[in-house]
Order: sequence, then C-alpha cells, then structure tokens
Amino acid sequence: MSIFLEVKIKGDVPVTGYLALDSFVGGAAHGGLRMTDDISADLLQRAAHTMTLKYGWARLPVGGAKAGIHITPGSNAAERTSALRKFGQAIGPYLRTGMYVPGEDMGSTEADIEILLASAGLRPLPESLIYTTSGMYTGVGVYAAGVAAALSLGLACKGLKVTIEGLGNVGSSAAKWFHDAGARVIAVSTINGTLLNENGLNVPQLLSERQALGDEVVLQSGFGDALPPESLVHIPTDILCPCAIMHSITIDNAGSIIASVICPGANVPMTDEAEEKLLNRGVLLLPDFVANCGGILGSSMSRAGLRREQVATIVSRRVAHETTNLIGTARQVKRSLNSVAIETATQRFLEAKSRYEHRSPARVLIRAAVGIYRRGLIPRPLLRPIGRWYYDNRFRTQDTM
Repeated sequence: MSIFLEVKIKGDVPVTGYLALDSFVGGAAHGGLRMTDDISADLLQRAAHTMTLKYGWARLPVGGAKAGIHITPGSNAAERTSALRKFGQAIGPYLRTGMYVPGEDMGSTEADIEILLASAGLRPLPESLIYTTSGMYTGVGVYAAGVAAALSLGLACKGLKVTIEGLGNVGSSAAKWFHDAGARVIAVSTINGTLLNENGLNVPQLLSERQALGDEVVLQSGFGDALPPESLVHIPTDILCPCAIMHSITIDNAGSIIASVICPGANVPMTDEAEEKLLNRGVLLLPDFVANCGGILGSSMSRAGLRREQVATIVSRRVAHETTNLIGTARQVKRSLNSVAIETATQRFLEAKSRYEHRSPARVLIRAAVGIYRRGLIPRPLLRPIGRWYYDNRFRTQDTM
C-alpha cells in the first residue's frame, strides 16, 4: 500500500506541498521534509520509493516516505513558517496517527520539523527519532562507496580526483573524508558558484570558512578558480559526487561528464535518459540508495547510543563492504548495478518487514521494546551497551548470509 497526497492552499502565502508514503512497517513510514524549489509530484514519489529501497538495503525495518513544500529562493522566515503550519495542518491526520514520521532534509531544519508537528497538535519528536546527524553519516558513506568503486576499477584512493556538487552537510562531510584519506577534492559547488583547484582544495580551511559564510564560501579568493555553479559537472574527475538537488544530471549535461564513477549523496540525482547515456559510455553509476545509505544507518546507530567516532568507522566499513559485494555480483551475473541493487534491497525490505511484523511472542516483545526506545524512554547510558551488542550481532549475522 502506498499513499500520495498533494496539498494546494491559496492565500497570502500560497502553499504547494506533497506527501508520499511509499511503504509501511508496523503502520509507519519515515522520511525527510524537503523545502526547495525543485519539488514535483513525480520526484517526491520517486524519492519516497528510494527511501524504501534505502531502508531495505540497510536491512532496517522502516517504511519509506518523503514530504516536500515548494519554497522559492529568497522566501523569508514568516513565509516559511506560514507554509509549514498550513502544510502541517493539511497532513495532520498522517502525523497524529504516526503513519508519517518526518525528519530533516534539504532546506529543512529540526526547528522546521517542530513547527510542522506543532501545527498538527504534536510535541517535538524524541531524540531517538531525530536524524540530526544523518547528513554527516551520509557523507561518510558517500566517501566509502566512492573509494570502493574506484578500487574496483584499479584506482587507488591516494591522489583520486573528486568533485562534489553541493557543500551542505552531506557534501561537506564527504569532502572531509575524501581529503583525510588522501584523495584530491579538486572542485566543489554551491548555488553561488563552483570552486576549482586542480592541485586539490584546502578542504579543512574551506569547511571552516563555510561555517560563517555558508554557500558564499565558493566566492572567496585564495582557494582556487571561481566558475559558474553549472560548471561542476563538466570538470574531468575520477569520482563525481552529486550531493545537491534531484535531477541535477540530465540528458543535456550528461554528455559532457568525464568521470569514472558517479557516487551520489543526493536521492534521484539523474534522469532516466541521463543514466542510460552514462551507462552506455561505461561510467560506473552507484545507485543512490547504496551510496547514500550511511545517513540512515549511522543515525540508527547513533540514536542507539553508539559514539560518533565508532559509528563513522562502522558506516565506512559497512558501506565499502556492501558496495564491493554489489559490484562483484553485478559483474558476475552481467547485469547493471542498479538492477541487482533494487532486487536485493526489495528482498531485504520484505524480509525485515516480515520479521518485525511477525506476531510470535518474541517478536511482540521486540516490537514493544522498539516502541519504548523510539519514544525516547530508555536512558542513553543504558542504551549504549545494548546498541553495541545489537549492531555487533546484526553485522556478524549479515556477513555470514
């Protein structure tokens, strides 16, 4: 069962929004709220299905969803708040019944989610359901998947040329991890422009100044050459990481992309036509839900009490392991990475859903414990050793499958 809702509200601040509930586990679907101007009904539904595949790929018993509010650039705080309140009231029945559990996404913040929930008469989510660190862990996974893909092509990590579209939480995290591993991040972009340095950008300094300057950091002199935003995808590179809007790679710019690997931090980063064109040229295209699953996996472990450094290490290792296995399997069966990954993720999702919803006494007890955890009722000091035991056991089991 899937649900799709289109919201159109007239008034001084008209609102257009969408809610796409692609799948349910235990009657609930989880997914972020986008607040951008690249939102459409089709893209939101595709992004929601990507969430289902992402949860399935990570073997997490969670349904997939996405929500979106169309926000034009330059909207002020009052307009954003009004749009959030109206949208929250419109989708209130889904929020109040717990069918939709929202989280941060591109353009939205934890404060935005609180406004959305308050508009439906709800309190803020407990810490155990907040994905505040997901962007950072998504970037860790993008780095790990990209390096694994490069190694499968015989390219060593040290000296790899990397370009990153988007310098938000995901792109910034990926840049840091690539740089720290010895790769050369030669170009990054934001909505304000592209910054290019063939010798490798000074990533630590760039990210430090981004804290104060935001997207305008690419306009600062001294880092490299300033180019238009759309130039990023035309720069020859080993790994291109689209970490910004959906469908940033289209049939119009795919032909000029020179990259060995495309490793997306964004969901639905390219059109079907662009994907086909790049595949025909022999570019290794990592599925979005494979490359950027580190966010949901890392957040799940972080909320279970594991420390940030430990989580980042596990995410890096798991994403690299899964990416290497996927590439090897696809080569063995002579199929595309995407087709093998979709089949695998769908099977894993159905298995995780079945296990979670099974009505045996043991499963009922597990569901009750998960419910207590998700309501934030287990103290973090108690949760930490349980979380370590759970994930250690889970990953050992997966490695033998």
